[in-house]
Amino acid sequence: MSKPRHTSAGEPQGDAVSPLLYWGVFLLFGPIGVLVGLIQPEPAGWVIGLALVIFSGVIATGWLHAIQRRRFWLLVPINLLAILFPPFIFSTLYRLRFFNAGYEWSPFARRAVLAAMVVVLISVGFVLIVKYIRQESRAAERARAELSVAKGIHARVAPPIDLRQGPIEVLGRSRSSEEMGGDLIDAIAAPGARAVEVILADVSGHGVGAGIVMSMLKSAIRTRLTSRVPLATLLADINGVLTDLTDEHMFATVACARIYEDGRVEYALAGHLPIIVATAEGKARRIEELANDNLPIGITHDEVFVSGSATLRPGDSLLFVTDGLTEVRHRVGGHELGLAPLRDAFAAHADTPLSEICERLFTLADTHGRRSDDQSVLLVRFAPGA
Repeated sequence: MSKPRHTSAGEPQGDAVSPLLYWGVFLLFGPIGVLVGLIQPEPAGWVIGLALVIFSGVIATGWLHAIQRRRFWLLVPINLLAILFPPFIFSTLYRLRFFNAGYEWSPFARRAVLAAMVVVLISVGFVLIVKYIRQESRAAERARAELSVAKGIHARVAPPIDLRQGPIEVLGRSRSSEEMGGDLIDAIAAPGARAVEVILADVSGHGVGAGIVMSMLKSAIRTRLTSRVPLATLLADINGVLTDLTDEHMFATVACARIYEDGRVEYALAGHLPIIVATAEGKARRIEELANDNLPIGITHDEVFVSGSATLRPGDSLLFVTDGLTEVRHRVGGHELGLAPLRDAFAAHADTPLSEICERLFTLADTHGRRSDDQSVLLVRFAPGA
């Protein structure tokens, strides 16, 4: 049931931190120990000064490492080392006469050497920190430019949908949680077949990676639909493409339907939330769900997809949503919104314009909790003679 993981020899492991930052911090904070030796009545020799630089620099870079990696427990042994280590190691080195070098110089010469060490090390450390900041600023600027491009691509690949063909009206809206989302909404009018095909897909994850897969998925679906294949065949073909081209953690849920102008519906789902049908029965509304047990696409090559059929009557409506709405967590209790409130709101307002229904569903999710994933709504209304 799992698919092979494709890795490359150069695949990065973990978050890399620039050596410039470590060296900058080492050289900037290392001279703190030298200042201690500089203010003594009998100034230290240059060997002691060098040892103090190394000790203070190591403590400072230890702090940096613990904070960068969010391993705050390391601060305890680092601080203990800073307190307990100097008396033991420095007294031992004094007994071994390791620090004798430099004491043959006059106090003035020793102070001058230590002061020069402080100035040089702080200057070099400052230069490295500035260089690191500029490097990070350039990287951040490139990232902002790339995200801006990604946002523009997403706006073109998943634009708002307002389509009408004969008795079939379609409205779709998608809100990404980042600059580029992984939800796909699409509607394709097929004049020759007197039908409209609608697709809602949700690629796992979000951000640029999911957006790239979403773009690829849309191209593949549109290309395959030109052959007018059954929807179960469409899912099987797209599943083969996605399984080959993505790693084991990437998959997509899909809900698609082919709605004919006479009210016939062919539908197929792959691991997606059910399609909600609000049937018109006078002033009352009866809710039905169109669902199946297919796995999401992109998980295994040998998944067999099936499709179903239904018939719409005048005034019936369809609702497709992604789990970005159902999985919104309550700001206080932490419980998920779920599908039921969305389904009830859809039934209660099924006679209103599709744009109003869509807005109500998004408002319901926003009121429940903060958006943390891409959210998409696709609505279809069958209204002959409207």
